[in-house]
Amino acid sequence: TGGAAIDAFAGRDRTDIFILFPHGKVSPVQQRQMTTSSTANVHALSVEGNFDDCQGLVKDMFNDHAFRDRVSLSGVNSINWARIMAQIVYYFSSALSLGAPDRPVSFTVPTGNFGDIFAGYAAKRMGLPIERLIIATNDNDILARTLASGEYRTRG
Repeated sequence: TGGAAIDAFAGRDRTDIFILFPHGKVSPVQQRQMTTSSTANVHALSVEGNFDDCQGLVKDMFNDHAFRDRVSLSGVNSINWARIMAQIVYYFSSALSLGAPDRPVSFTVPTGNFGDIFAGYAAKRMGLPIERLIIATNDNDILARTLASGEYRTRG
């Protein structure tokens, strides 16, 4: 999300973009994508902790209504319902390319915090013939841990 968001908003008038990422917990390529922009409105912030800690900070900012309204805060991560809706579109597009609705389709989705796979689930609930949604994960495995344990907890 970070690199794509920077590409989308770098140099935009009246918009500053702040990218939070967990210190030492992203790949060198991801870190370079987020930290090497020389554009004045791009601000990459390395946070002590993990992805869930970064997400928690963002949620806290959104929950501070006075702050949110004063700075016209908006998000481009999976907190933003518009992003989920856009992701639903590519499930439909991909499924149609694979032969739906005449046959069911399955998707394997790299996921950390549920947004993209949730879009697939929403597409299925909307009637798209999705047979299986398979979660592929890495160390940012909050969704896999939650599904396995029934508890949503950060590490540490």
